[in-house]
Amino acid sequence: MLDGRVENVPGPEGNFIIQIPEGTKYGISFKIEGRGMPRFGDERGDKHVVVKISLPKRLTEEEKALLRQLQRLRMLNLDPVSLSQPCFGFPAVPPQEGEG
Repeated sequence: MLDGRVENVPGPEGNFIIQIPEGTKYGISFKIEGRGMPRFGDERGDKHVVVKISLPKRLTEEEKALLRQLQRLRMLNLDPVSLSQPCFGFPAVPPQEGEG
């Protein structure tokens, strides 16, 4: 679900697709208007979808290497103050001249 597209979300009239925004946290609820249980006449209620993220318990060596690469890329985008603090299992980066 890297692009946020979730297929096969169950609904009263069959499965449908939703798009989850980037950065959505565990437990956030989304209201999908008109996709819930039937009301009076042709009207339908709203479907509420709660985000639950599960991570694999075992990773392959290739998956672990990719996660380490992601950590390194994320570190490159941190500001100098954050980089001066040890994090992600990496040592602190000394400040450049004129910083800090």
